[in-house]
Amino acid sequence: MELPAFESLEELGAFLETLTEDRIKELKFAQAMELVDAISKFFDEQGDEIDIEDALGLYEKGMDLLMHCREKLAVVQNKKEEIDRKYKELLKNSD
Repeated sequence: MELPAFESLEELGAFLETLTEDRIKELKFAQAMELVDAISKFFDEQGDEIDIEDALGLYEKGMDLLMHCREKLAVVQNKKEEIDRKYKELLKNSD
């Protein structure tokens, strides 16, 4: 999925509204982090000007994206540990 450039809070909000739980699961790690960065940027630049309901929605979506990233990292860590075990087993058996 190609992520658009967000010029305004409205554009970012409209895009985030389309992100269902299933669509979030389809995002690659880098894409999800890019969206988290976009949300963070809007809070940094417009924090005092963002409507409280909009801010809460952005915060919630950001947390959903971060949870997705954490799950992706856990999968990668488990896969790496599995590969390491196989490699150690291979070395052990070659002695």
